[in-house]
Amino acid sequence: MIIFPLVTFFSVLWITGGNAIVSGGLAALMANVVLIGYVVVAFMENTEAEALEKKNE
Repeated sequence: MIIFPLVTFFSVLWITGGNAIVSGGLAALMANVVLIGYVVVAFMENTEAEALEKKNE
C-alpha cells in the first residue's frame, strides 16, 4: 500500500517532464485514498466482542 503513492509520484513526474507540484499533489491524493481504504476495512472488520455476542445469540 505504501508503494502506490510512490509509484504515482514518480510516474507522474516522468510523464509531466519533471513537474514536482503536480506529482506531489497526486501522490498526496493517492495517500489519502490508501488511508480511506484502511479506515473502511477497519470499520468493516468484526471484533472479538461482536463474534462472541453473535455466538451467544
